Amino acid sequence: MIIDVFVERYEEDEADECEFVIDPDDRFYDQYPLQMASTLVDLNRNPTCQLRVLNPSDTVVALKQDAVIAQAERVERILSVVSPAENAGKQRDRSNIRRIQVEQQSTDSKTMEFQEASESEVPEHLIPLYKKAIEGKSTWGKRVIAGTLLKFSDNF
Repeated sequence: MIIDVFVERYEEDEADECEFVIDPDDRFYDQYPLQMASTLVDLNRNPTCQLRVLNPSDTVVALKQDAVIAQAERVERILSVVSPAENAGKQRDRSNIRRIQVEQQSTDSKTMEFQEASESEVPEHLIPLYKKAIEGKSTWGKRVIAGTLLKFSDNF
């Protein structure tokens, strides 16, 4: 089931970017025979958020209204999000709970340049690693692996 919860905030939470990961509190599992999914939320959008809670048994469980069931931890940086929300048209339809409508995002088609090198340029101490890594690779793949090993030879 999806439940609406209020997230208590502090003054230092008033930053421009206010993303948090909400995880179940240890006491939640002690008090309730339920499971909860971790959730990523932006507290600047709404004072409440939605959490997914699963009752794996057939017994009825009642959550107390003022119960502390989770802790929010600030996220330093979000690399990417598959979808900002579930399918808005079917948000409360239980048969569509797991369906997420992914938006096509325009991306810059930057091509990554790979350093290429020949086998003879691979440092001697990396030859065994090179031999193992090139098994089943194309000629271009072998040259890229050699270039990577050459470029980062000081790290190995």
